[in-house]
Amino acid sequence: MSLDKRSIELGTEGWGVKEDNLLAFRKDRTRYVEKPFTFSRASYATRVNSDGLIEYAGISDVELVTNGSFDQDSNWNYSATYWEISNGTANSLGAGNSQISQQLIGTVSGKYYLISISSIENISGGTGVFSVVLGTNTVIVNNYSTSINVVIQAPANDTSLYISPGSSSFNLDNVSVKEVKQDFARIDYSTGEPVLLLEPARTNLKPFSETSAAFSSLDKRNVSVQTRPGFYSFNSCGEVVLTNFVNDYAKINLDFDAVTGETNFFTFYIKPQPGWYLRLQGGNASASSYAVVNLTNGELLESTGSNAGIGTSELVHSDAIKITFKIEASGTTPAGLLRLQFYDNEDLVNYNHSEGVIFKISGVQLENNVDYPTSYIPTYGTTVTRAAETANSCGAAQDFNKDEGVLYFES
Repeated sequence: MSLDKRSIELGTEGWGVKEDNLLAFRKDRTRYVEKPFTFSRASYATRVNSDGLIEYAGISDVELVTNGSFDQDSNWNYSATYWEISNGTANSLGAGNSQISQQLIGTVSGKYYLISISSIENISGGTGVFSVVLGTNTVIVNNYSTSINVVIQAPANDTSLYISPGSSSFNLDNVSVKEVKQDFARIDYSTGEPVLLLEPARTNLKPFSETSAAFSSLDKRNVSVQTRPGFYSFNSCGEVVLTNFVNDYAKINLDFDAVTGETNFFTFYIKPQPGWYLRLQGGNASASSYAVVNLTNGELLESTGSNAGIGTSELVHSDAIKITFKIEASGTTPAGLLRLQFYDNEDLVNYNHSEGVIFKISGVQLENNVDYPTSYIPTYGTTVTRAAETANSCGAAQDFNKDEGVLYFES
């Protein structure tokens, strides 16, 4: 048998050739037959794509919405008193809470669906928010969204899609519903190279990962918190707006439930803000452990302390610094705390600054009682669990000798 540099030895029997990114071959007498791996996961998940942005993995090519571009009004059900379709948009007239809908769009009970609206304009009046409903499951869209990408689980087969304005007026364009495949393996580029990402079951305990509600706080000082259009990957973000102060400091505390000795990881993304620094402090109300991040370039300047060990940060995209802070919970009042403090100089002592400085934060995630942080799990009002992933037929230990063809995964 002719061998080349792509060949790997399988056990003591012979050689298999790596082709088309298959991870192993099985031997059938004198022939080598493709042995692709199988993959399963009972929930949706995200990955980092080759452009450095977070996206949902495994989006189907099959569109379930008809005429989501509103070039005509076919397949949409609505009352002309409350809605109109004209000039390629669907327009809520602000006359009352009457929905526009498409019936029986072919969903499968228990599966997850990405609902996207690429253009949302001129939200005003009423409550300033509206609802997107798949069957009986609802996501509330805040009044600063210019687009949305949300995942909703179908409660039944062949459910309907509803958009309810809540008496607000606005214009929509490009509505889409596509399945998020649960048996789709994730090729992740967060390290710069494509890696098959296999992770255990994890839960994001922050129920609003993309909006200001992520900042449920024990204490705020010299800041206000708002929700604005997103800046990195998804539809919206929380804004921390510093108010005018002199010889004082600005802070916000993120609280969480924990018990003494648990290891917790906070992860979030923040838009670079040249000339500013962020100090993170964790553990309990008197914890001395902290990390300092340069918000110009994402550089971690310092990480020290007794019970809240390690902070990490990196510029993952021109729009985003990823910050992860490990907290060893101690004490019970409060059970857990992450304090964010903002400074306009590296010495962290001169607190004078002008009013109106805005820090955009997205993708807030808390993993409780774990050994290491995992990939981002978006949430829309409740905690969300990503199921464990498994891959089979990737090659067993007996298939590879100790010197050649060694295959392993990093997670």
